[in-house]
Amino acid sequence: MERFVVTAPPARNRSKTALYVTPLDRVTEFGGELHEDGGKLFCTSCNVVLNHVRKSAISDHLKSKTHTKRKAEFEEQNVRKKQRPLTASLQCNSTAQTEKVSVIQD
Repeated sequence: MERFVVTAPPARNRSKTALYVTPLDRVTEFGGELHEDGGKLFCTSCNVVLNHVRKSAISDHLKSKTHTKRKAEFEEQNVRKKQRPLTASLQCNSTAQTEKVSVIQD
């Protein structure tokens, strides 16, 4: 009876995601169209967050019509506005903010 027992082949749980790729690695790979801030990957001309784990998601975005349109508009403006994550914006301490804290504590 043992010869009629069907066993399943070992399961292959191979995902198509890169496990050890950082957003900074993708910036060096794709050049100046992307930037990294706060552990997130941003498209410089579109100001959108991209998934840095899947290379196909990045290449699909770079080939899209909306990206090419926004890139043309971005190059016309010649102004580089980089989107920052909220945590980086909140950690920024200006002189006014530090003076406010000292006044409140006094």
